[in-house]
Order: sequence, then structure tokens, then C-alpha cells
Amino acid sequence: MSYKCRFFKCEDSKKDRRVVNFMLPNQQPYKSNGKEIEWDTAMMVIFTDYAEGQKCRAGEVYAAADITMQPQNSCYMVRGKVYKVVDEDGLMVTDNEGSADYAEAIRLFDEFSGSGGMVKNSTSTNTPVAKVLTEIEKVKKDPRFKPPTVENDGFYVNPDLWYDLVMCARHKVPVLLLGPKGTGKTELIELVASKIGFGYDCFDMSIQNPYSYLCGNTRLSETGATTFQYARFADLIQDTNPTVICLDELSRCAPAASNILLPVLDRRRKLFVENAIDENRRVLNVSDSVVFWATANMGAEYLGVAGLDEALFDRFVVMETSYPPKKIEAKLLQARCGIDSTASLKLADFAEKVRNHKDISTKISTRKVLEIGRWVKWGYPLAEAINRVALSIWPDDENDGGERMSCLLYTSPSPRD
Repeated sequence: MSYKCRFFKCEDSKKDRRVVNFMLPNQQPYKSNGKEIEWDTAMMVIFTDYAEGQKCRAGEVYAAADITMQPQNSCYMVRGKVYKVVDEDGLMVTDNEGSADYAEAIRLFDEFSGSGGMVKNSTSTNTPVAKVLTEIEKVKKDPRFKPPTVENDGFYVNPDLWYDLVMCARHKVPVLLLGPKGTGKTELIELVASKIGFGYDCFDMSIQNPYSYLCGNTRLSETGATTFQYARFADLIQDTNPTVICLDELSRCAPAASNILLPVLDRRRKLFVENAIDENRRVLNVSDSVVFWATANMGAEYLGVAGLDEALFDRFVVMETSYPPKKIEAKLLQARCGIDSTASLKLADFAEKVRNHKDISTKISTRKVLEIGRWVKWGYPLAEAINRVALSIWPDDENDGGERMSCLLYTSPSPRD
């Protein structure tokens, strides 16, 4: 059975329906008197079956087999059944109500949205069994939210952690990513924001003057008048577009910065700008569209100024990251540094052994491993690349356990190998 359809998105669910992103590229445009007419992106839709029209809701995407333009009435005419393929949460529908046409419409939209809009008519022989899915199950089935891969994105993240982060972003849940330094925590947050279509900005929490950095400061204008310039952070928290704000290195946050952030992150969601000249703008409300995520180093890599404030820590859902598995790290080295599989596996093996050594307190980060990989790509032998890039991070004093010598032993039997 072949099912050919067009898709439309409902913008208004009141008296009339308006559509966006209508026609598939491989279908013929509507013609009037032999002249092609562009599909308008904001015209009323009339349904020949009133009951079908009543099913449509704002923000949802539907498929229909018969949609034609009525130029004389400045509208579209939809005949027959319509099938919802994306719900109001922006998630693809997987329950096809036992209909083979519905199943094919969903399949076509999956192919359409995941292949740059190039859709081919095809034959469907199987009718999937209808199933009511939870939101997380829908997210995992939606191709738009697939985790990044080493091959395509040069990045690795545990799939379970990835989907947890996607769900937290969708529901504006504050997240604190804890993990060893140099494991891509900040990059991961930016990737999630990009993948789900959120804006992104990052703020370094190790700054020495948090009030000026987060709130703003007074300045003299050219005329000598005193003005107050709000900080970029103060402006961004009022953004009405979905935005992820990353509070980077929160483990290095000074007490003064914690005091500023606490009311921003708790139920008040307010930034107090006490020095603002305009009394009406001394309290800024955080937009409901903004979600705060943070990163912090943990374990032996923890570099807190005064320890992470417990009240601040309690504002977040804590998730942990770690080093990638050895084979994955080797693939990362190949993808990002361009070194061969033999060299990448040797370097990943070296990193794993150093991290697991009970007498080596300072672990080597994935960031540092990738830097070594670049030197190997330039032609340096592995041991020499390690020596030039990373050896200084380990103590060379016997009183410190001789960590540097322990690391060098892992490049044996031949230090020039």
C-alpha cells in the first residue's frame, strides 16, 4: 500500500487553523490556470470533515493525503482524515491507532525530518501495534534528540546521561554536572542546548569580581553623568527564548558569587541589583524560558575556593560524568586528532592505566590526552609527546611517590615506541 501525504503545523487552535512548513520537496506544487502557486505559510485551513478539523491543536504537526490550495478563498482545503505526527511537546507520535496509513505517515515524517526533507513514497506492509509511550520513551524514539556520536560529532556521552539532560532541559530543571576535569562537561552542555534548539551562554564562576560580572557596574557617561550598565548575565536571564545558561567551574565559586546566585536559582528566581540607579530595575525577574546548568570538578581534581556552598549545591539535580571507556577514547583520538588506530589505542591504554594507578593522585584528563594525540599526529613518538605535553602535571619528587616515573613506566618497553 502506498500512502502519499503532506504535512502541516497548526498555529491557531481557535476558530481557524493556520499552517506552516507545508509541502514535501518531491511533490508537485499546486497549479492554477497552469501557473505554479507557492504554498503560503500562514493561510486558513478548511476541513471538509468538521470532526477531523476539531482534532487539530496549536503547535502540533499533522499529515493529510489530500490538501489543495483554494486561491479564490485564500485558504487550503483538507479532505479526508488527518494524522497527528508531532504532539504539542514537540515529540514524534508513535501510537498509530492500528492504522496502516497512519503508520506510513509517521514513517514518512520520520524520514522527512531526519533527511533534510527528501521523502520518497514507499510501501508499508506492517502495521505496528499501538502503544502508549511515556515522554522519555518518546524522546528516545525521536531522531532529533539522538545522542552525539564519536564518528559524526567527535564527542562521546553515555546515552542514559544524554537523555536525562534532554529531559531536564525540556522541563527547565537545574543540573550540576560533576566529573573529573577535562572530560567535556561544558562542551556537553553546549551540545545538548544546540541539539534541542535552545540558546546557550557560559559564565566563568571563578571570577574575582562577581557583582560586576553578574549584575553590572556604575560608569560615567561622556557628559559626566553617572549611569549603570547591566552585565551580560543580567540581560540574558531575562531572555524569553529558551536558553541554557552554563555556570562553569561552580566548584571555584567565591562566597560573594554564591550570595548573588542563590535567589536566582531558588523559587524566587530574582537577581538583586542593589547598585542600579533605576529603582524599578533593582530586582530583575528570571525568565521562565531560562534554565541554569553548572559544572564542577570532583575528587582529586576538586579545586574549590572555599568548598561548594551546600545551599547552592542543593539548588541542582546532580549528575556525574567520567572518563570515556578506553576503546571509545581511542576512537575519539582517531576522530579528533587523525592518528591511526594503533597509536590511539596505545595512548588510550596509557591514560587508563594512569587513572587506575592507586599511587598516582593526579589523573590525566581527556582534554590532555587529546592534546598529546595532536603531538603524535605531528610525528612525535608517544613517550616524547607525553613528556612535552603532560609530564609536568606529575610530581618528580621521590617524597611524592615518584608519580612521574610511574607514568613513564607505562610507555615502556620502548620509550620511543
